Amino acid sequence: MIKNIENVETQIQFIKELLSRIDSEKDEHFSGIGIIVYRELDTNYFTPLVRVTEENNLPLTGIEQIANCLLSICINENPLHDGFHLISSDSSLTHLSYYISPQMTRKVDYSFGARYRTAQLSSCLDNVILTGVIGKSYGIKVFFNGEII
Repeated sequence: MIKNIENVETQIQFIKELLSRIDSEKDEHFSGIGIIVYRELDTNYFTPLVRVTEENNLPLTGIEQIANCLLSICINENPLHDGFHLISSDSSLTHLSYYISPQMTRKVDYSFGARYRTAQLSSCLDNVILTGVIGKSYGIKVFFNGEII
């Protein structure tokens, strides 16, 4: 599938706004975050890291609700902090703490760690629209088809 960036402007604006809000409100306990915006989940690449219960009230909609939820779990003490959090194409937070195993489809930047490289490679998957990360040692990065946008 050839991805066309013009068709995903709404999702780009949403993830940039969401990540900006998280970045501006994070504190010293922030562990980093990875987000994947997807069309549909492909179980060949996505699997939960932990069992998530109904008390997480998913799906969540709206930047404020999603940002507050993610800020509350992106600390090392929370078992849901690890992995990637998944947002559907309609901008709903649907899944927390997922392991993603993308194929090595392109050259990666080895100066960054697993979260960054997973986001870069996952953005190349057919059912993934784009990805975004914030690391402890780097700011907001949004990927589309393996490239920072």
